[in-house]
Amino acid sequence: AALIASAWAAPAHAQMKTDGFRVDRFEMAPSVEDGLVTQDPGVLRHMGWSVSATLGFTNTVLRVVPRLSSDTGIDVVGPRLSAYLDFAMGFAERFEVNLSLPFALAQSTESGVAAGFMLSEASSTTALGDARVGGSVLIYGRRTGPQVGLGATMAIPLGSEDSFTGDGGIGGEVIATGAYVEPKYRVL
Repeated sequence: AALIASAWAAPAHAQMKTDGFRVDRFEMAPSVEDGLVTQDPGVLRHMGWSVSATLGFTNTVLRVVPRLSSDTGIDVVGPRLSAYLDFAMGFAERFEVNLSLPFALAQSTESGVAAGFMLSEASSTTALGDARVGGSVLIYGRRTGPQVGLGATMAIPLGSEDSFTGDGGIGGEVIATGAYVEPKYRVL
């Protein structure tokens, strides 16, 4: 309760301006047992591990279209084929650590002038994205019944600003998770 109260009472600060940004915000859940993208409070068994690989395709990731022009716009980052590699390991039936590496495998790009701004072509080569390192803890609960957990993730700036797979900055998030789990179903 004190943590929640101090988080609410802390002053908000603007984020530091960076030169680049990551256009692909899709993130897989830390382990296969979590599901596709929703992290649940349950953790992997002691020394249990999970490895997953996912392929993703997006049609147009970043398109610049001027408002006051008849120009149809420029696909700065057009169709992209992405891969997501995730690893997680459980400890002591209460803790889990995870690592996630996203990649842009192939993407098409355009350069040109839109609304008077010269847009350079993004790199179309394979590029590593910003890695995520995180962990979670099962605060309350067992394998079945009500569960409450806490998870934290830190983004490590490994991505390329030229390929729009990284923003050059460190980021993080903390989430609270809750679920009710039975042998045949779970509600998150």
